Amino acid sequence: MKKIKKSILSFLSPTLLSIASTLFSLLIATIIYATTTTHSPMPLPADKTTSSTTTAAEWNQLARMLNGMNGTCPSGKYLVGVNRDGGRECRDLPASTTSSPLVHDEHSEMQCTDLGGEVFQNFCKIIDNTCPQGWSPFLNWSTTRTTHCKKTGHTYDNPCIKCSTGQHDFDNLAPEVCTYHDSWVTSTGRCLSPDYSCIAEITSIGCY
Repeated sequence: MKKIKKSILSFLSPTLLSIASTLFSLLIATIIYATTTTHSPMPLPADKTTSSTTTAAEWNQLARMLNGMNGTCPSGKYLVGVNRDGGRECRDLPASTTSSPLVHDEHSEMQCTDLGGEVFQNFCKIIDNTCPQGWSPFLNWSTTRTTHCKKTGHTYDNPCIKCSTGQHDFDNLAPEVCTYHDSWVTSTGRCLSPDYSCIAEITSIGCY
């Protein structure tokens, strides 16, 4: 029996040594690869990195999409990937995008879209009744909706003491105005002064 055990051990020893040597070699190779290989960041699609006709709105949309994948980058930059240490790698938006000016050269297309606005022709359409701080209204560009006004304090109703404005879609038009009055003569129906102005509500405005 002792001879059989010795025979088995003498057979297994070289085999186990060979397996251990192979595993050790694989471990060393893996460590060398991990410490010397550079992991490149995720590249943008070719049409987005080479196109010279990409608009500011398209770049901003792409930036928001990429930023949503792996965190965010500062304004004016977009995410190109994540390095092997887990850090973000950001790249500047093309100069042609960041420097595309709006009318009067006071703001850029990017500044407009960053505010949630829409570039319309050569100015910014803002969904609000006033322009943001530091911006100015561009001509009379606006959208309005019908507004109803009425003089309060009267027991009876009369056309003299109320009016309704018109409205318009986004266009270079001043807000609509109608006039209503303080009271009326019961016997004749004539409207009495003072007069009051009712102005249509602005829902969007052009700014620069």
